[in-house]
Amino acid sequence: MIKHLKNFFVSNQNKDETMLSNKICVNNDIIETLRNYIIKDSNDFAIVLTGPWGCGKTFFWNNYLSEIVKQESKTPVYVSLYGVKEVNEIDVKIFFEIFSSLPSVKKSVRELKFNKEHGKMLLNTASSFGLLKRDKYRVNVSELYSLGKVVLCFDDLERSSLTTKEILGHINNYLERDNIPTIIIANEEQIEKDDDYFDLKEKSIGRTIRIKNDPNLILYNLIESSFKNNRYAEFLLTHQSLILETFKKSEMENFRIIKQTLHDFELIYNELDSNYNKENLTIIENEIENMLCFTLSCSFEIRKNSSISSALHNIKSNQEFMSLIIQYSMEKAMKKDTQQEEPTRASLLDDFRRKYFGYTNFKKVRIFFESIHLFITTGIFHKNDFKKEITKIIQDKQQEISDHNLIFDYTFTNPEQICEEFFDEALKNTIIKLSNGEMYLSEYPKAYLTFRNMSKIIELPLDSDSLKQFILNGMIESSTQTEPNNYLKDTDLHFPSSIYKDLSSKESNDFKEIEDKLKELNDELKSQFYKNKSKMVCEWFEKEEKNELWNIFNDPIDYWYYSLSTEDIRSILCDSSINMVNYLYELLEYRQKNFDLNENELAFLKEMYNIINNLLQDNTTSKLRKIILYKIKLTLENKLNLK
Repeated sequence: MIKHLKNFFVSNQNKDETMLSNKICVNNDIIETLRNYIIKDSNDFAIVLTGPWGCGKTFFWNNYLSEIVKQESKTPVYVSLYGVKEVNEIDVKIFFEIFSSLPSVKKSVRELKFNKEHGKMLLNTASSFGLLKRDKYRVNVSELYSLGKVVLCFDDLERSSLTTKEILGHINNYLERDNIPTIIIANEEQIEKDDDYFDLKEKSIGRTIRIKNDPNLILYNLIESSFKNNRYAEFLLTHQSLILETFKKSEMENFRIIKQTLHDFELIYNELDSNYNKENLTIIENEIENMLCFTLSCSFEIRKNSSISSALHNIKSNQEFMSLIIQYSMEKAMKKDTQQEEPTRASLLDDFRRKYFGYTNFKKVRIFFESIHLFITTGIFHKNDFKKEITKIIQDKQQEISDHNLIFDYTFTNPEQICEEFFDEALKNTIIKLSNGEMYLSEYPKAYLTFRNMSKIIELPLDSDSLKQFILNGMIESSTQTEPNNYLKDTDLHFPSSIYKDLSSKESNDFKEIEDKLKELNDELKSQFYKNKSKMVCEWFEKEEKNELWNIFNDPIDYWYYSLSTEDIRSILCDSSINMVNYLYELLEYRQKNFDLNENELAFLKEMYNIINNLLQDNTTSKLRKIILYKIKLTLENKLNLK
């Protein structure tokens, strides 16, 4: 699922240098213009950085300009005007930003785990009680820190509760009185109807720069700074072009929406990454890309409150989504009237498909994901619904793949079952799967016969001499990957004797060796299965799980509890509670009355009988336990006819 991209990741040694170079290269003219403004000793005008919300203005200051300010041995002071209700709050924020930048203060703040918001709360509280008006508490900022070494940045101008006249008038004091270089970040489109702003702009703002950063660079930095999961970050960088292309098609400019949507998709990615194996993820690799595209496009349309988002409402499946579009396409093709009509739900869905997924064969491309749409619209990620949808997608894909797999029909009585178009690919994939042990054990003898017959007609990558060993090696590998509970039943271990009639003497010996190996490996799996079950029996006695024990002792066919070792039997008789030892007596009594003795069970019961005799002679066995063990002994004597 994850493709390793060396080009996207640079070494730690030169990472910062590379990124700084990219930044300066992309915005070289803007950088130099602002650098010249910052280094001037006297400035009586401000510079405005404008652009739509989310285009990267604040990011540009935090990651570009503030670094340049520091390079010029000055202190960057960032002040957000968002929610500011009084002019004096601006001074408080500036004071605290300057004050907290002092080295000695930084150290104290770290030691006290004291952040800027705590400081602002204290200063606001002090201001509310009039404490800052008293001489004792008055702070002269120019004495505290040289304002000639400060560069001010005021952000969110259009989001302040104050009028632009009040804010710019106050900012102008810093320009005229202290000649401080001042950057103002604003979305002028949101304040273009404010006449006061443009009147004051002529007096205090000398230059306006529109930020249009490189989307690739913004997205790269957004991913790098926002996502700590390296695997997810790498996945996003792998699909950077898809993200940007989808964003461009949405005709939106706010990169914050991308950030939020990618945070949403991280839940989806983590669910896939943690719950599905590599093989399943490879099967649905293209679907995962479609999930990302759908998550982005659906989020964009909903945030725009577009008519398309309404059209997507209440769709329950990709099949329903496609059916509506197909029906619309057919009706459109049959209409002779080309006059434009009011958009319908189906036409809007078709617009959505064409807008974000292009003119691909949408019958073969999954576009709509119900669980993801529900997540985007409600904000709640229903994991169980998502798992059901993904499981169904995987099953559908596996069915498609199985249609292209080579079928082990060694008599070739049903050649139509093998897809001619995909035969070479299917043959190659089948050999790889056999070699990797990815086939069921029962398939390997069939594979030998199939390849043996095929080799007489067409050239194969396996010759007759290496075929047997290839099959044996694959079987061994397959057995290591097979769960013990999936051991083969007897009916899957035997092949009709007629098979040998068509085999040469050497081939017969080879196939007999393969059959024997199959039985040997299967016996090992079966033995391990019983050992695992035996451990469970011991645990059930220890935890007093009577229902589980009843199920196995009441089974007339599968008497697998007889695989208990001598140590297991002794442990059950000696270490189980008196209550559970008595329950064992009840189980054996019930079995004696209702089932015939099995040969394997006979050896098990004889072993138990001998152990009980020894325990009855052991002085360390409690009196009450001896009484119950004696009852079991009598039951075994009846069962084993030992009277």
